[in-house]
Amino acid sequence: MSILILTMLKKVKIYEDKVTSEKHLPETTKPEGLSPEAIREIEEKILGITYED
Repeated sequence: MSILILTMLKKVKIYEDKVTSEKHLPETTKPEGLSPEAIREIEEKILGITYED
């Protein structure tokens, strides 16, 4: 019986270590909005607006 409890405790500890380590990972930042290149491409291909460089 005690071997079963120790085995279960070991699995719980491994799980807890995994969960706590994931909380400390840096969050990836998702860019908000459209990039200037994407806006220009939309203007040119969809709206038909062209700019002279």
